[in-house]
Amino acid sequence: APKARLTRSIKQGVFTSIRSQARTISSSTDTAKEDFKYCVELVQKRDYDAYICGLLLQDSAKPAYFSSRALNVEVGSILQDTSGDMDNALGVQMRL
Repeated sequence: APKARLTRSIKQGVFTSIRSQARTISSSTDTAKEDFKYCVELVQKRDYDAYICGLLLQDSAKPAYFSSRALNVEVGSILQDTSGDMDNALGVQMRL
């Protein structure tokens, strides 16, 4: 039972954080548009297949898709930069 309460508490905290971030993004539409454009361009440059797939989505789904794909590209580039060296692995932990 305590584990279930902890899990529920964590989920509620995450959803509350996501909602507050969504409100912030919707209130600053110019910044959100610039961020969306950056994500799309990043995916276009580094993961062209995902970019093409994203173009086929409905407009309402594109921001979530491209932001998650851009995050994936960034994490992938960090992991690629660290070639198994222990010092570099610590750098990954610091970046994330």
